[in-house]
Amino acid sequence: MAKVMVLAFGLTPGGTSIFQDVPKTHWSYAYIAALADQGVVLRDKGNFKPGEPVTRAQFVAMMYRAFNRIK
Repeated sequence: MAKVMVLAFGLTPGGTSIFQDVPKTHWSYAYIAALADQGVVLRDKGNFKPGEPVTRAQFVAMMYRAFNRIK
């Protein structure tokens, strides 16, 4: 989902945000970091949980933040 959102909003993959469960070698790290730097995705006790499915509520929250924060 992070990759789809980064591409859809025309963001450049990469960023400075880090999550305990997403090492820099993870294929989606750059996409997750880009969204985190924009404030679109938030930490859950320091984690992102990249292997878990996105719920409808999480998707709506991410889209809301994306439409209101990404210019």
